[in-house]
Amino acid sequence: MSRDRSLVFDKKLFTNIYWEIQDFFGDNGKRFLWVYGGSGSSKTYSTVQAVIVNMLNSKDFNCLVLRKYASDLRDTIYSSYRDWE
Repeated sequence: MSRDRSLVFDKKLFTNIYWEIQDFFGDNGKRFLWVYGGSGSSKTYSTVQAVIVNMLNSKDFNCLVLRKYASDLRDTIYSSYRDWE
């Protein structure tokens, strides 16, 4: 993944799972990421943060977000990305 710019953030802005997700994105040998946990465990929030930061850092970064039920996408994932506008 080519980096066009490097953004620096205060580590306190991110949850612990965010750093695990960033480690995943940095490992080219991994292809799939399953994030699991209880309700309110910041799965969606941390994933959205990591994807947005990586998209800002690299013009070559892209991501496909899937859920078990497509009807859940609008209520969770889409609204999380929309809230970052």
